[in-house]
Amino acid sequence: RMIDGHAAMPLLERLIPDLQLLAMDIRTCPPGGGGMPWHPDIDFHSGKSIVSINTALYLDDLTPDNGALRVLPRSHLLPFDLPEAERTSDLPGEVLVEIPAGTMVVFQDTLWY
Repeated sequence: RMIDGHAAMPLLERLIPDLQLLAMDIRTCPPGGGGMPWHPDIDFHSGKSIVSINTALYLDDLTPDNGALRVLPRSHLLPFDLPEAERTSDLPGEVLVEIPAGTMVVFQDTLWY
């Protein structure tokens, strides 16, 4: 119900007419809990077509103090991989995205974040 009523849903349905919810996850981030390593949600590349997207609805503000979203721009466009040892490191070109509570973020599942 929370996702259906979000202001972004009409735009998503216009962009992807056959929109289907395949999974729903909840992640809690307690203070001092540490971050997640760099990863994509899927590692299948189909060229320029979009196979799957990720939508995240943030219930709390994301800031540098509590774990803002980090993304690697353009990592979704071509086969991309990181050695296991680098998946917890700061990376050149990474972008820190601060997100206000109530925001829905939409990105391709092959994006490393």
